[in-house]
Amino acid sequence: MANPQPDQIDRQRQPRERRGRGAAVNPVGRFERLRAEPVDDGWEIEEDLPPLRTEVAVDRSRSVIVRNTSPDVPFDRSVNPYRGCEHGCTYCYARPSHAQLGLSPGLDFETRLVAKPDAPRLLEAALRKPGYRVAPIAIGTNTDPYQPIEKTWRVMRGVLELLAGYRHPLTITTKGALVTRDLDILGQIERSILPAAADPSRFAVNPMAYLPIFVPPFQLLSLLPPAAGYWIWTAVNLGAFALYLRYFTRRMGQRPASARSLLLVLASLPVFLNLFAGQVAVWLAIFTGEFLLALSAGKLFRAGLWLGGLLLKPHLLVLIGLVLLLQRSFRALAGLAVTASALLAACLLLSGPAAVLRMLELWLIQGTGSGYSGVWLEGQMNWRMLAFHLSALVDARLATGMAVVGMLSTLVITLYVWRRPFDLRESSPAIAVLGIFAASAVLAWHSHINTAMLLIPAILYLAQVDVLPSRALAWWVFLPASLFVVVTFMPQILGQLNLFTDSANRFIYFFIGAAEFAVTLYLFLWAASAYSRRVYPASM
Repeated sequence: MANPQPDQIDRQRQPRERRGRGAAVNPVGRFERLRAEPVDDGWEIEEDLPPLRTEVAVDRSRSVIVRNTSPDVPFDRSVNPYRGCEHGCTYCYARPSHAQLGLSPGLDFETRLVAKPDAPRLLEAALRKPGYRVAPIAIGTNTDPYQPIEKTWRVMRGVLELLAGYRHPLTITTKGALVTRDLDILGQIERSILPAAADPSRFAVNPMAYLPIFVPPFQLLSLLPPAAGYWIWTAVNLGAFALYLRYFTRRMGQRPASARSLLLVLASLPVFLNLFAGQVAVWLAIFTGEFLLALSAGKLFRAGLWLGGLLLKPHLLVLIGLVLLLQRSFRALAGLAVTASALLAACLLLSGPAAVLRMLELWLIQGTGSGYSGVWLEGQMNWRMLAFHLSALVDARLATGMAVVGMLSTLVITLYVWRRPFDLRESSPAIAVLGIFAASAVLAWHSHINTAMLLIPAILYLAQVDVLPSRALAWWVFLPASLFVVVTFMPQILGQLNLFTDSANRFIYFFIGAAEFAVTLYLFLWAASAYSRRVYPASM
């Protein structure tokens, strides 16, 4: 498309005239020599134009695998069955790529699509080459392979059937519910690749980043239709958490948590994101609550037993482990060792040594910042997230240096304040648990917003006994949640105003993780100060 055509000019009409699409405008691609802009000369009769219909062209490329060598990307090859995407998300980073076709990243991106019906044939030719080395193929890294036109074109289905025949590993990125159509072929691929799924006559666990003993509930839910499994898991989590919080406050020897406090906690952003994403942080909160109960009663061995439950997310144990070592709290460490040994033995019995070794390998991979630990950095709540965003404003080395200083300061303050055995008087144990795990959340390399749920038992107890300032609870609940609501709708608003850019996308999403990071860091500093005043009054 060397010059703007009448149809393209027509597609550039004002936002109010085009309905049913994500983009409001259709600017000329950045590689075109000529540009055209609509001008109202007063002769046109203002009327709404009919909705744009989706057009699909055929891609005649001679190869289908795209390779990359970027150290920041956790895959080296990808396949995209389509160019352009009918989902039409205004914030999509793939929009600028449509300009390479002489098309607009605006309305063209979501209405003038390109399908690759030859993708299975081209992929097979690539797999059969003598020098090909197997590694996971990432599918849908640019545009969604399960966008609506897949229902008719079935290119993704053909790619999956080919990969199933070759027992080739793959990953899929999609927001399309059409993926459930291919559960049969995905199950076939799983059984051909993962050893624990190969024998349907026995119940076994595939290697993943969770300890195998924690995986069976998810495998049982996977036997149900996806929607049913999701809602059952969500209902179980919500019910168990609400009941546990009432039980927890009674066990702490105080009046039951008020309905207001419970509703505030359940309305917080970490709880919402955990339930929405089907995560496991509810159980982290329960294990932390039981650890606090045992610690307050002076039963350190039992406290260590419950602390072992955090092996569900083992990186959260690093800081509390260092504190216990520094305090020489060997009874608590012994309890932790007993739980860890029991879980490890159960994992070996359930899945065998190979799966456990594979899990340890995955932990090491995530520890280097690769794989899943790099997913949605904007939604993390740690110093690493802050460095990621600051690197867009200042030199990357300066941003990293600032984050490292913050991490070291958090670590030093934590180890200094809690260097001695825990003070078990009144609310001091709850203050210590709040401070140490708030520090763990902002220090951990992989710490999404739902991780903050493990702070809830201590927060709820301290609020009930009027030790935690009321403003702290209000900030922790309302600041991140309010900004999340704003950020959710901001891309659509900016898109309608034709103000949305990649920089704007990164800037507004900064507020999601930064708000939770800020309130969690505030809770850490408050806890460190409050604990020091109680335990070291002479030095204050």
